[in-house]
Amino acid sequence: MLGWTNAAKIAALEAKARTLEVRLGELGNRIGKVQQEQNALKARLTTLSKLDEYTDFNELDWQSLATEVARLQEEKRLLESASDLLRQLSERLREVVAALKSLETQARGTPRQTLANRAAAERCQRAARADAGAVARTENGGTDSVLRAP
Repeated sequence: MLGWTNAAKIAALEAKARTLEVRLGELGNRIGKVQQEQNALKARLTTLSKLDEYTDFNELDWQSLATEVARLQEEKRLLESASDLLRQLSERLREVVAALKSLETQARGTPRQTLANRAAAERCQRAARADAGAVARTENGGTDSVLRAP
């Protein structure tokens, strides 16, 4: 085998090696992409398997709970404001009743009651009745009562 050169065979093998290296690089890229996709699918599977923990939609439904909390907070605020109104009306009723008793006591002490005392007593009685009605409406849930001067 003298005189034969292997240069052509070496060149062919080197060309085939370069082609295989390029193909190996492409396959490496594909393997990397497939592994990324596989990891994404595993993560999704893990997330979906966690849904097994919730057998009822109500366990996941936070929006209806948030709405209910807001409604209850508003109801609490209304009750507190109505309670304040009720306290104010009750205090005013006590003041009017005390003023009425004072006028009645003064009127009994003198043989004749003056016209001014009678008018004041009547105003106190009307105010006491109006305030008692407002207190009753407030206790029954009405919060539209307005405080008036006696």
